[in-house]
Amino acid sequence: MKNNEVGKVAKTVRELLSTYDVTNKHFCINERGNKISEIHKEVMERLSKDYPALIKDMDYFDIFPSFEEAAVFPIDRGYLKVFYVTGDSEGYYVHVETETKHKNNLYFLIKTLREGETGISWAEKMVCALSRIFKV
Repeated sequence: MKNNEVGKVAKTVRELLSTYDVTNKHFCINERGNKISEIHKEVMERLSKDYPALIKDMDYFDIFPSFEEAAVFPIDRGYLKVFYVTGDSEGYYVHVETETKHKNNLYFLIKTLREGETGISWAEKMVCALSRIFKV
């Protein structure tokens, strides 16, 4: 499709994971990933506002160390997954990952040191909250 067939950019839309332009002919073009650090900040703000009880029992919410501050979230991300796993020695981790044909990438790691039913319940609620925020 030629540039003149899609029309002129009418507005720019920013969503959690990416930003894109919408033309006057209603085409979405020029999608680009948002910075992982900006996504992290926005998710923390949403958790604090909409799920304050979960924040109380959260020990940390980090960007996975393999990504730099300026790294952007991929637009060809495949599947986005949010799930929890039992910690090696204590508590539970919640993962936010992408899955493509050949690779899984862990972007965010959330931890609670809570054990037993309290920890499981927290992890399940955090997965639900993040699933809503990330629109999984």
